[in-house]
Amino acid sequence: MNITDKLKDWRNRLRDRHMFTIVITSFLVIIALTAYIFKIRNDNKQALENRYNQAFFEMASYIENIDTLLEKSLISKDPVHGAKTMSEIWRQSNLAKTNLSQLPIEQNLIAQTSKFLSQTSDFSYLLTQQTIEQKPITDEQMGQIQSLTDYADKLQQSIVELSADLNQGRLKWNELSNKGSQVFGQMKSSTSAFDNISADFQDYPGLIYDGPFSDHITDLQPKAITGAEIDAEKAKQIATDFIGKDRVQEITGVSESFNSKIPCFSITATLTTGETANIDISKVGGHTIWMLYNKDVADKKLSIEDAQNKAREFLTSRGIKNMEHTYYMDENNIATINFAYIQDNVTVYSDLIKISVAMDTGEITGFESAGYLFSHEVRDIPTPKVSQAEAMKHLNTSLNLKSSGMAIIPKDNKTEVLTYEFKGTVDEREFIVYINAETGREEDILIILNTPNGILTI
Repeated sequence: MNITDKLKDWRNRLRDRHMFTIVITSFLVIIALTAYIFKIRNDNKQALENRYNQAFFEMASYIENIDTLLEKSLISKDPVHGAKTMSEIWRQSNLAKTNLSQLPIEQNLIAQTSKFLSQTSDFSYLLTQQTIEQKPITDEQMGQIQSLTDYADKLQQSIVELSADLNQGRLKWNELSNKGSQVFGQMKSSTSAFDNISADFQDYPGLIYDGPFSDHITDLQPKAITGAEIDAEKAKQIATDFIGKDRVQEITGVSESFNSKIPCFSITATLTTGETANIDISKVGGHTIWMLYNKDVADKKLSIEDAQNKAREFLTSRGIKNMEHTYYMDENNIATINFAYIQDNVTVYSDLIKISVAMDTGEITGFESAGYLFSHEVRDIPTPKVSQAEAMKHLNTSLNLKSSGMAIIPKDNKTEVLTYEFKGTVDEREFIVYINAETGREEDILIILNTPNGILTI
């Protein structure tokens, strides 16, 4: 009997004894169980990878904030604002160190970075207490801040490079544990020893904005939402008029949204070009909250000045007046421009509107007015108690002043404050310093970033 005959005989015996089905079933169960175990293993591995990614990118965000805050502290002259900045550095440093410790890297490889974060935290806390006691920051301490700033910038650059490798899959966490010394171990502190200060810390919100004070929107009732309640048909008419009757082919969908901060009708429109536009109209008053449609812009034919003019014309034609452009972004040939309300030559940064303009035809492809709707009203602007000349005395002498004006800016406690807005440079870095027009104190400092895609502030 050959091998083939033996296999057939074995299969027939299994059939006779109903064993063939049992063997096949057992085999399938084993395969399924193996696949399940493999899936669970991969899921756990991915969950762990996600946890490491979250810790890393949160740490990267805190380190970026530390770098920014240290730069701001170099030109701050007001003790109160300086104490606030140092307090923020202290908290961000502790949070960065906590996330750093959660990464799967041997502690000896990140010892220098951990030490740098600890010393930054301790030193900033020490200066906070010193400022509260009304003791001035010495020249030696300013030199130490500069040193910390230099190392923070180096660390930030390393983190950016490492982030790119992780995002693009060129580096995994098991590989990072072997390469960690190349990135995290390169940081060496040159600052003097600081007293060990034990302090609790808590989370603090991020500081990155796409325009001054653009994230100030609160849970308060929107001030500019006024008028009678409208129905769906009225909302469709308003949406068509806002987008442009000549651009709308038909309205294809209407739904009500009650969970948003502003109850609204969400409307979908098909344009004459074939694109689909989405727009939200408030149920009270019929105000346009936002509008967006995606448009591929292959060629840039307009300048940013042209786009700003197109955006201003659009606002005026929609009954929104006294707006002036501030900062912008230009990505994929779509310019997104921030506009702030102007009252009596005072820039009101609380009342913000964003307009997106296609840089080939000048079409308006996006509109967002939440900041404006939540904050806009006619203000009773007080007479400054501090003159501009007096306010300038509170500026750091290193600031090379380029321009000045007046602005109303929102505060963390949901109030607003009238300020002098001074724009200038320090060592080729552009800054905006806000001096309280009533007290003469520093209210805020922003760094202006001229990027290839536009002007941003942090």
